[in-house]
Amino acid sequence: MAILPYLVKNLNVTRVTSDSDLLAEVSLTRGLATTAAVALLLVCSLIVLGHGRADRSISAPLILLVALVGPYIISPTLPEIEDLVKVTLGVAVIVTVWSIAAPVDGLKWVPITASVIGIYSIIGGLLFPEYMNRPNSAKALIANWELAGPFWGSNVLGLYCLFSLALTPLVTNVRWRMLNRFVLCATIVASSARTAVIVAGILVLWWIFCRFRSEISIRRAGTVLIGCCAAAVVALPLLTSNQYAFVGRGYAWAESLTLWKESPWVGLGVHFVGPHFKTYSASWTFNHGHNLVIDSLVRSGLVGLGLVVIILLTAVRSTRAFDDDSPHQIALFGYLIAFLAASATEVNWTLLPNRPLFPVVGLIFIVLICRAPGHQRVYMA
Repeated sequence: MAILPYLVKNLNVTRVTSDSDLLAEVSLTRGLATTAAVALLLVCSLIVLGHGRADRSISAPLILLVALVGPYIISPTLPEIEDLVKVTLGVAVIVTVWSIAAPVDGLKWVPITASVIGIYSIIGGLLFPEYMNRPNSAKALIANWELAGPFWGSNVLGLYCLFSLALTPLVTNVRWRMLNRFVLCATIVASSARTAVIVAGILVLWWIFCRFRSEISIRRAGTVLIGCCAAAVVALPLLTSNQYAFVGRGYAWAESLTLWKESPWVGLGVHFVGPHFKTYSASWTFNHGHNLVIDSLVRSGLVGLGLVVIILLTAVRSTRAFDDDSPHQIALFGYLIAFLAASATEVNWTLLPNRPLFPVVGLIFIVLICRAPGHQRVYMA
């Protein structure tokens, strides 16, 4: 509901041929965004009033709310009206998920709906390639395909399917699970999103390990792998000296670290990265820092990065609380591994419901952190 205006706007991008068409598209998108925001707030209110539980601990949603609102409070620039609306929607979703103790088992619908998007994108790519593909792709893996589907770029579609793929162990029916995996893998390859393709390979290796392990605990192995991925996210931009490395990401990292030194504690503002790097003369522009640590430092400084770290640690702790060798641990450890591995060269973190990756990023963390204690076995190690 929240991301519908985003999808509609991007489906119409090739139809914009004049200023009048552009104004009509912007008007349509804003109208849909306003309608979706009001509807989302209404649905959240009805759920909380009708099914909310008053006996829940407030520690979990408090962590998420601070992580959501904090970057805007410490930002050197005042938030805009649109920011206030987005944050309000984020608060509404967090409170709603927490109040009803949304079960983790319900996340099986994420890969199922992502498979529908994948099938829609592939069929659309065959019938209407000018709407679904980027023409004359230099990185295509299948013919001349760089499938973007209903999203703005192919990387978004690839990452959307990648994070959904990690949650397929929650699908209990084996045939449906294999079908979802096949569709999602095919969509990832068709998107030609190199980060998503590589991390999908890591995810498959994780599943193979979980299937054929002997005495090694999934809890312990998953925690170690998450630590390794987190270390890679920190080390990769610091150890890269070539500005052309990783398709120009080396320049973004070096420039971001230089700018971050101007305001190391609170950063330069949540909207700083995109406008600055649009002045960079290159074949493509940087809308974010292309690394979770770098992007967090530039936008919100060490304070903002600390908030993200707290969220990640809380999610790992919640995942470790599941029974060892359970589908929940396989799925959620795999998800966190995929998220951090992809965050080494992309920025996927968001708690704002109107962002295209929210259903596979923000929503997952909210459900994982806010779930009821009765859905887990307490584990002390």
